[in-house]
Amino acid sequence: MSATPVPFAAALFVGGRSTRMGEDKAALAWRGRTLLDRQLDTLRALHPARLFLSVRGPDFPSVPDDVVVVPDPAQTDCGPLGGLLATLERCEAEGVPRLLVLAVDMPRMTADRLRLLLDQSEGGGAIPELEGGRLEPLAALWPASLLPEVRAHLAGPDTSFHRLARCGIEAGKLRALPVPPEEEGFFLNVNRKSDWDAFLKSCKA
Repeated sequence: MSATPVPFAAALFVGGRSTRMGEDKAALAWRGRTLLDRQLDTLRALHPARLFLSVRGPDFPSVPDDVVVVPDPAQTDCGPLGGLLATLERCEAEGVPRLLVLAVDMPRMTADRLRLLLDQSEGGGAIPELEGGRLEPLAALWPASLLPEVRAHLAGPDTSFHRLARCGIEAGKLRALPVPPEEEGFFLNVNRKSDWDAFLKSCKA
């Protein structure tokens, strides 16, 4: 008999300032739909216990009824790390032990690739490890048990997301899962207008 799957919530992170892109990345359109809508559907396909939208401030346009908007903590300005704190705290409050995080600017990510991450996680936290040992914290499975480390990290001088991930691995709360070279394309991140243009061009090729 197979073990009962460990529940998880999912959070789409859209809180970046998009300064390098020059426009709101969540509103970028691809094949007639915004990245916001596409990525929410990617997470829905995994049937999370809860679906969050991590945003910088409380003034965000209306969202579907199944999505809970979670603003960053007012006292923090640490990019996605503040969003991780706020969404993990919601998980803890609702008794959901894990949070699957996805950045809105990873247009090649699929539900199947994220499902593989869930399958390989062995019921705990997991983070993809790309070529050269680079960790990808914004397509990862974060455990609510890591909240003490997140809070301590935000209170310290080094608020690097990657440093937090290394702390989670060292604490035994996160597993680094190597990504085969042929699958690294799923983790494409479009930060700049040139990245987005190159992505659109590759889709037409």
